Amino acid sequence: IGETDSTISILDAFPMSPGHLLTLSKEHFENFHDIPVSVQKEMMGEAGRLARLLVDRLGLRDYNVLLNSGTLAGQSVPHAHLHVIPRSEGDRVISFIHGEKRAADYYDDLKSKLLS
Repeated sequence: IGETDSTISILDAFPMSPGHLLTLSKEHFENFHDIPVSVQKEMMGEAGRLARLLVDRLGLRDYNVLLNSGTLAGQSVPHAHLHVIPRSEGDRVISFIHGEKRAADYYDDLKSKLLS
């Protein structure tokens, strides 16, 4: 589907919906946090290009862009990759469900840990 200096974009071999696409780095990185920021940016740019193809060429309107990093997050292939998954009414693709609002001290504590 496409290629840049650092990425390649392909059709998903096991599509969750028609038009499911992937973009991945040419160099092996198992997890997103291991990918250099410059390559992360290139991957996201490619995901945007793929989304535009789905909209312009296939007439699709809704889609998810996501990356699963680690087995608990649903990663099944040990090479980090972004999914661009078209959505349609009544599809069986799982979406994220909103969590619950937490007490203010939760956010203050978490922010402190992240920024220390």
